[in-house]
Amino acid sequence: MRHFILLLTLLPHILLAESPPPFTGGLLLELTGASSPNGQACKVGFDAAQKHLAPGGKVAGRQVRLVYGDSQREARVGLSEFRKLVDIDGAGFVVTLSSPVCMAVNPVSKQKGVPVFGIAGQADFVRENPYAFRFWLSAQAEGRAHAERLFSDGKRKAAVVTLEDDWTLSVSDSFKHRFLELGGEIVSDLEIPPASYEPAVIFTKVKAAAPQAIFVNLGIPQLGSAFRKIHELGISSTVHSNAWAQLSAVKEVAGAEAISGVVVTMPKAPQRFLEMLGESAADPSTRPLALTCYCALGTALKVLEENPGIKNAADFQRAMEGVKKIAIPGVELDFRDREAQYEVEFYRIEGSLP
Repeated sequence: MRHFILLLTLLPHILLAESPPPFTGGLLLELTGASSPNGQACKVGFDAAQKHLAPGGKVAGRQVRLVYGDSQREARVGLSEFRKLVDIDGAGFVVTLSSPVCMAVNPVSKQKGVPVFGIAGQADFVRENPYAFRFWLSAQAEGRAHAERLFSDGKRKAAVVTLEDDWTLSVSDSFKHRFLELGGEIVSDLEIPPASYEPAVIFTKVKAAAPQAIFVNLGIPQLGSAFRKIHELGISSTVHSNAWAQLSAVKEVAGAEAISGVVVTMPKAPQRFLEMLGESAADPSTRPLALTCYCALGTALKVLEENPGIKNAADFQRAMEGVKKIAIPGVELDFRDREAQYEVEFYRIEGSLP
């Protein structure tokens, strides 16, 4: 009887010792501000990852706590939120949305040894930080894809209009390099500070250059009025843009007629993933970020499932260094050089509005 009572006394301690401690991850995205539609699309992917890989907030019986931070897509704000997630909340990894924020937190991630999963295309993101893992198309891949598509369509003269932003500048640099390499000509190259955006002035200059194609690589606040002005000026050039052009907020400003025919690139979403999302994937504009954010958080949760001995950021980093393939519900991708290897897909926007 005495031994039985002793066993009952020790049982909670035995169970506690056998149960791995809770693990915390950070989710840093733009929940407010002009770019909040990006954050909402990303959250669709986060919610799917939690549903399929951490039901009830647990991975293989282990409690996983996911803490949100709001970067507002501002480097300064994002850096402050990243520090809070790591220093106060104790995050052992942080999934971070947008190149400006990813590049701002990169030095701190490296200094503290905390893995950062970036939904970012900026070239230096992975190059400068061994703790950085990319879950978006690289800027090089995206820019090259646009250039090669336009050149194969017979376009030899292109204009480029770029927002002064880490990611957009990187994509446009890649586009220009590849287009020139193929034998094309850049007839107009305008880099626009956000505070100096005047669509009438910009696209009047573009029209005067008589391009066969225009790569409009601006941000969410500028894209809608850019497409509208191109239409108003009667510019008939083929228009390519970034994935933000699909967002409802952009379409509503542009108008159905002006947005019709604009071509964008995105990471190709597997059919199984779209079926898994169901109605959440009905709007094509949510798919690129839903997919990439799902892959980022899903990979983190899968690593925790397959490596129950992970206790901290250093353990998590060592486990990530061995990842060569992403295999989570609905998605299978190669993972090479710390980058998810998505297939690039082109999408032509239809004129109908949501």
